[in-house]
Amino acid sequence: MPREFLSCDWGTSSFRLRLVQNGEIVRESVDKTGCRSIHEEAVASGEIRPVLYERFLRKVLSNWPPSENPLPLVISGMASSSIGWIEVPYAPVPLKLNASNLRYEKVSWNRPSWLGETYLISGVATENEIMRGEETEAIGLLDEESGATPSVLVLPGTHSKHVFVANGQIENISTYMTGELFEVLTRYSILKATVDCSTLFAAKPADLHAFDVGVRQGAQAGLGASLFQARARVVLKQVPATENAWFLSGVLIGAEIADSVRTTPKRRFLIGGAKALRGLYAQAMRVLELWSWHEFNDDLVEKAVPNAHALFLNHQP
Repeated sequence: MPREFLSCDWGTSSFRLRLVQNGEIVRESVDKTGCRSIHEEAVASGEIRPVLYERFLRKVLSNWPPSENPLPLVISGMASSSIGWIEVPYAPVPLKLNASNLRYEKVSWNRPSWLGETYLISGVATENEIMRGEETEAIGLLDEESGATPSVLVLPGTHSKHVFVANGQIENISTYMTGELFEVLTRYSILKATVDCSTLFAAKPADLHAFDVGVRQGAQAGLGASLFQARARVVLKQVPATENAWFLSGVLIGAEIADSVRTTPKRRFLIGGAKALRGLYAQAMRVLELWSWHEFNDDLVEKAVPNAHALFLNHQP
């Protein structure tokens, strides 16, 4: 493993830069300047997008103490997309979990003198699916040994990714727009008047029970037949709107998991992603009594991207 390097996760709406020494994160900068905001600034100002990326990164690095030895910088996420610093084509599946066939581009820019090579990692694509950023999470959470067993790695979020691994490599991807659907339904649909999302991360027992009921509903009846139940529960049973938000969340997550189980029976499920969502997906899998599933702990999830970047650097000259 490289002794010291910079690891950057540059997403659509966030920026995260970390200094890694001997496998430990020792310094971090977090900002809400994601790729979308830089792209929008470029469109509004007429400036060339790479110039704005360089300017922002130099500003962040100006607050960091110079290193005695040149530090390589590895960037993954949406920075390699069509709204990113430089667009890098997707790597095709299968993608090896040892990071040896990640697609990347070295970025030539006016970097600080103490910074080494800058590597911009691309995403991965199948014939019908794409993802950027989640592939590094997968590589950091798994390895060739743990990824040898046929498994589905679930990475919840706005667009929940189900990453199918076997034989030490990523073989397929499915995307569920669960998070975005929840936002659209609770803001713009007829269900808006029947839900109150204010307790979504401070659940009471009744809320959790409603979530479990929603998980079973979504898994058994499917998404299309279950969504209107969120309105019917309020009209017919006067269910509180806060509980109903949990029910709707359960419906969406339950339908997502049940669909994945149907398409990939007898595969173990692994859960990564942010802690709050990770816990909801774990609860849904308990309710559905999946035959095999595992939730990754906070420490491994936190270090997933830097771990993947370290593996990538091992394959560089």
